[in-house]
Amino acid sequence: MPQLQNITIEAVGFAGLNTQDSPAAIDPSFASKAENCVIDKHGRIAARKGYTPLNYVGTGSGDQHPANALFKYVASDGSEEYIVAGNNKIFKGLSTLTDITPAGASITANNWKIVQLQNHAYLFQRNHEPMVFTKEGGEYTLKLMSNATGVVGTVPIEANEALSAFGRVWIADSSIDKSVVYWSDTLNGRAWSGGTSGSLDLTTVFPSGFDQITALAAHNGFLIIFGKNSIVVYSGASSPSSMTLSDTVRNVGCISRDSVQFTGSDLVFLSDDGLRTLGRTIQEKSLPMGNLSKNVHNTFLNDVMGSDKDQMASVYSPDEGFYLLSMPDKRLVYCFSLQNILPDGSARVTTWYDSTTPANGVYPYSFLQTPDGLYLGRKNGIYKYYGNLDLDVWGGGDTYYTMEYKSNPMDFGQPSNLKFIKKFELVAVGNSFEDDSSVVWYYDYKENEEFLGAYNAPSLESNACQYEESNNTSQNEYEDSGTVGTTVFEYTDGVIVHTPIVQGRGSGQVLTAGVKVKVFGAPYSIQKLGIHATLGRLA
Repeated sequence: MPQLQNITIEAVGFAGLNTQDSPAAIDPSFASKAENCVIDKHGRIAARKGYTPLNYVGTGSGDQHPANALFKYVASDGSEEYIVAGNNKIFKGLSTLTDITPAGASITANNWKIVQLQNHAYLFQRNHEPMVFTKEGGEYTLKLMSNATGVVGTVPIEANEALSAFGRVWIADSSIDKSVVYWSDTLNGRAWSGGTSGSLDLTTVFPSGFDQITALAAHNGFLIIFGKNSIVVYSGASSPSSMTLSDTVRNVGCISRDSVQFTGSDLVFLSDDGLRTLGRTIQEKSLPMGNLSKNVHNTFLNDVMGSDKDQMASVYSPDEGFYLLSMPDKRLVYCFSLQNILPDGSARVTTWYDSTTPANGVYPYSFLQTPDGLYLGRKNGIYKYYGNLDLDVWGGGDTYYTMEYKSNPMDFGQPSNLKFIKKFELVAVGNSFEDDSSVVWYYDYKENEEFLGAYNAPSLESNACQYEESNNTSQNEYEDSGTVGTTVFEYTDGVIVHTPIVQGRGSGQVLTAGVKVKVFGAPYSIQKLGIHATLGRLA
């Protein structure tokens, strides 16, 4: 008599992607695919939020330049303004942009690093003269460093990396010398000679021999200098003339300037062997490091090495509990959930990529996390990570995006027996686009022979669980003026719990199963996937 076998994946995809370990030995809480997904606050695999357009940096419809840099400036009087770089120009504003590019500036690229010290923001980029943004006499101004007030000495031009810390501006990675760190005078990022300004040549300090500085950071009172192949740590950086070498790490460095993010208690950075954290125990003066990308190691590194490191962007969002690393030239974002690190020190990983509508995919060139939310500098302009619709500046109206989860191959503990799937029982939270929800599955690693069982998510009743957001704008109401259009209704989390049943078909020794959903206007997450199978003869 055939034996009935059941598998219930209670926390579907809870552990995120695992493309590294042997499929036959992977815990079912891991996923082989988690596209356009996040791990939500309840530990469920869920659809990412959508994005809402605020403005564009081009000259009008069809001029689709990305916003390559976003920065929030806070003046000494408490007023706020945004700095946006793109289309070889500098703008101020967010929903309404004003071109403030200084006269005489020759801008040929948009890879600006922007930092603030006191009442001034400083813009640095390789092969470009630095700029100074400030509020003077009630007006916001942007000037070339050579034309700014209060300049002392000549700033080492063409620096690509900058840091505001310990009461001064630090710069490095210039086209002139890639192993020297320069710092300004105290409280004046325009003073580069005299006072307490100075420089440090790391040629004889790097533990792995000659190295190139890629990034700077401040952490727990230490100055962290990242080379491509090593890390150097100095203490006492508040008084640079007497700061001392505290620690070094060889054979681990940072390969992307904009991958470095402070998470509140640690630093995250991209090395040539994965995404790492840099932890410090002050008493022991040690630098233990964890590899967040361990479970997707080979796949992640293949994507990283095939991507333009200068175009990469990253952000840590305490509101969402994730670190995002965007590779815009590959139309791909890796999402690392840092809310609950796995026991082996790795993060729960998902990806954002829509292969069906790549032109509308989320692949930012820059990020900005503020108390008001997360902003994306995407191709076409500036967007907010918000709601559950993908809206675009240019025609096409509201756009759904596809969330897809797949398990790793499962053999039900009986690797030699055939499995005849009787049915799938799904517990999902939320609703989706019309009838475009499906359980998908295939046998014996044959993804090209995939089965699909469609189900209808229940429709929301009129006005059920809705709330208004006046700053959320439907695309077709968006005009070149940047005015806010009609209000879009969004839905609160957990609007509907539904339990569709899909009948199974086919047979094989190993089963891979998942869910594909078009997200359109409401959150969606998967709570549980039950699989009922009959065990057959030995294959």
